[in-house]
Amino acid sequence: MWDRTERVEALMKERIATIVLERLSDPRLGFVTITGVKLSGDTRLAKVGFTVLGTPAQRRTTERALRDAASHI
Repeated sequence: MWDRTERVEALMKERIATIVLERLSDPRLGFVTITGVKLSGDTRLAKVGFTVLGTPAQRRTTERALRDAASHI
């Protein structure tokens, strides 16, 4: 059985993926897959893992776009 933190992480992963796919219209974004979310012990911070399909330059550009959109996400 999942504990509360794991359930919240799974829900956040789904929601973040939806936001990136449907709400972000930044042309710098490449083909992004959200791979996971890890919450801090106090659940104030989340580390979001992702992969990007493309060249190293495309990956860096997509990472910058995601960092710029972090407050929106």
